[in-house]
Amino acid sequence: MLLQITSSFVILLSCLAVVNGHGEDLTREANTAGSSVVEAAVGLIQGSSIFQSDNRFLRRLAYVESKDGIDPSTYRGGYYGGIWQVDEVAFQATKDVTTHRALMTKYAQIRSVFGFNWTDVQWTDLSKPLYSALAARLFLFNLATSIPFGIKEQADYWMTFYHTKQGNKTVATFVQDVQLLERSQNCSARAVDLVFVLDQSGSIGPSNFQLVRDLCANLVRGFDIETSQTRIGVIGFSSSASIVIPLDQYNATSALIQAVQGIPYPAQGTDTAAGINLIPAAFAVGGRKSLQPVPKIAVVITDGQSNDATATLNAATTLHSSYSSITVFAVGVGSGIVYSELTSIASDSSKVSDLASFSVSQFQDLQSSISGDTCTTPAKVQVNESVVSSMNKNTTSYFVLDISSRGLTLQLTAKIGALLLYTSCSLSTPNEAFYSWKLFTDATTNIYVSCGTGNSAVLYISVRGYMASNSFAFTAITGDFSTPQPPTGPPQEVTAIITDKGEVLVQWAPPLEYRQNGYIDKYSILLTDKETGEERETFVDSFLFQYNIRSLLLSGHFYSLRVRGHNSDGYGPYSEALAVSKVFIPFSNSGIVADVRKLVMMAVMLLSVCNL
Repeated sequence: MLLQITSSFVILLSCLAVVNGHGEDLTREANTAGSSVVEAAVGLIQGSSIFQSDNRFLRRLAYVESKDGIDPSTYRGGYYGGIWQVDEVAFQATKDVTTHRALMTKYAQIRSVFGFNWTDVQWTDLSKPLYSALAARLFLFNLATSIPFGIKEQADYWMTFYHTKQGNKTVATFVQDVQLLERSQNCSARAVDLVFVLDQSGSIGPSNFQLVRDLCANLVRGFDIETSQTRIGVIGFSSSASIVIPLDQYNATSALIQAVQGIPYPAQGTDTAAGINLIPAAFAVGGRKSLQPVPKIAVVITDGQSNDATATLNAATTLHSSYSSITVFAVGVGSGIVYSELTSIASDSSKVSDLASFSVSQFQDLQSSISGDTCTTPAKVQVNESVVSSMNKNTTSYFVLDISSRGLTLQLTAKIGALLLYTSCSLSTPNEAFYSWKLFTDATTNIYVSCGTGNSAVLYISVRGYMASNSFAFTAITGDFSTPQPPTGPPQEVTAIITDKGEVLVQWAPPLEYRQNGYIDKYSILLTDKETGEERETFVDSFLFQYNIRSLLLSGHFYSLRVRGHNSDGYGPYSEALAVSKVFIPFSNSGIVADVRKLVMMAVMLLSVCNL
């Protein structure tokens, strides 16, 4: 058995383990480098929502400036700019609150999220990747010119505002480096349900709407449609909205491209709210279910302000609050967009893109951006539901779960191969550079994880395939059940009723969730004859919560009835005893029979009060 666990908490395991007493955060260690470190630092900053979306610029900067810190000159003697190569003059600008008073707000947010005061940071601290990344982002925040979207535009922006005269790189270098970076991050084989929500209003114009069609068609070519790894659907909105292409309609690339190129263009109003309101229905009709969860991504593309801003805000709020499993990206194109409206539509500020215009180059960059985002968007998993998935070597799947103050027990089973699992409460893409818990296993392992004492939070999980072929299943259960034990609570609400057919029907509810200690696989009903002491036991499948015990009862005898649950570690405690008795009831609809049944039910209720 292969098993290794690293944790910042005490973890109790159901099998042999090597436990290490801490997690990992290389973003705060000096002179660390590599793509995992950079992606962790960038992910932490983006996830904090301290800054607006930078259109992937911060990630690209790290590679262009220092090849993610791998360049031998990154940590050269006497220079402390770190991976983002922030010169001392630029660093001092991040502390100039006289000129840039808005920095004070950012300082407070950094202190709240990351736990340190930027006013105490020195240039020498930028050898730590998180500090270098924050310095670069604060410097960019100070600039009056916002970060553009396209790669070529970002190259010009970088050369004008960021690259120093001492550097020997060019605009062409920036473009080439970014293209190389994004080719290395391609993950087109990853499963995803993707819905485009397209603005079909008259202000776009036929030629620009054709660019939108081309964008969708090019994205189709970049994903694995043939094996149903990726499903793509389309919602169109103008004066009204409709599902133009359902998610599960096409599993052939050529047919889907043809359908995309045939998307109608009514050229009317801009009822953005109607389009947003249809998003849940689009995923419900053709999206995949919880057993094999995949990221659910909606991309809203619009060229201007909606007809009713209040309705749009309300629709977006409802979508985010009621359908948190759907990740929404908002793309605004042209000068007529309202950024605050885009921000309300998107799941968070890091998922907003602002394109200067409808152009082939801008849409090529958008295609690259959307493809990259599907690589790391986590799939929402429900507590108490099993997840089954498979992957090749070094392929990673991301998941997110709601977690309460009681924490979660994760049961991970490697069915084929071996797996490397990372979890985090703050980084949506935990990896070897940043995690709270780490697990390497080729078997079944239970671990308990917690995100603190808050009432609600989220837990992010990444699972990476270690062997050539890997498959796994995992289940999350609220509470700490990492130590194997039977249920600690009895079934609830145990009752006995007499049916119209004379059945003695026992009904119950499962034990309280936090008392189940795992999956309840069956129930036991125990009948004890009050006269003879004889016991009769019968077993019921876990998905049944009622059973007719009439055939087990002797006429004229009184019985004590109790119910208990069973999991893989044994039986839990019995419910409180309930007194029952068999009474002959003729199969008739007469009023006398009904009265007898009422008397029997009253007798059962009265006997149960005795708590036999």
